[in-house]
Amino acid sequence: MKRSSQFSLIYLFVAIGLVALLFADIARGLRESRRQDDAVTAISSQVPCYVAYANRALYVFPFIKWEALKTPERIFLNEVIPAEELEQHLITMSDVKELIFASSSEHWENKADDGQSITDAHLSAIENLTDIEALTLEGTTITDHGLQSFHERGNGTLNSLMLRECPRLTSEGLKDLQRFRNLRELSLSGLENMGDEGVPHLMELENIETIRITFCNVSEEVALELKKHYGDQVEVIWYEFPEE
Repeated sequence: MKRSSQFSLIYLFVAIGLVALLFADIARGLRESRRQDDAVTAISSQVPCYVAYANRALYVFPFIKWEALKTPERIFLNEVIPAEELEQHLITMSDVKELIFASSSEHWENKADDGQSITDAHLSAIENLTDIEALTLEGTTITDHGLQSFHERGNGTLNSLMLRECPRLTSEGLKDLQRFRNLRELSLSGLENMGDEGVPHLMELENIETIRITFCNVSEEVALELKKHYGDQVEVIWYEFPEE
């Protein structure tokens, strides 16, 4: 009888401990959700910010997901804030999985002087998103140096990268893309200064599944060499303006 009472007390203490742990986990999740939502509010108070949310799993009890714990999963910006402020906000947004920067202006090439374009400093700020899986940079003024600094640090979670209409990028910026060890989808569009010289840098992407090259001054002959290099394992999509 005494042993039975001891076991009952043990079970009671275990149950109390699990309940306490659950409530602590929920409290932490709520704080994290609120903190990230505050960061979104701070950004959207300055520029249009389109956000898709997802229910965040608890740390100790990951099978529990509910609306009160939702956090930003996908962020779309077509205007930017100063890089220092962006970095400050992104530090708190640990759950963001996809980030899209796309200029809405037809004159985005001239926006850098006004501080309205994504620059190397902004790209450096994005490094704080350690769990980011997809990144789109469209209409930016990032340079080869900025892109190389970004991927030289490597990112084990990035699986999709799109670079579109970035006039200051050349083939040099594409060196060492294999540092993105889980990169599965790469889309390059409107990189007029890339040329055939950039294609060899795309031949050592270990886990790549799809490569898109459109309007990058890459010849059909070199594009076919890339297709031949990967064979049926990788889908290589190429398109260029027809010669007049």
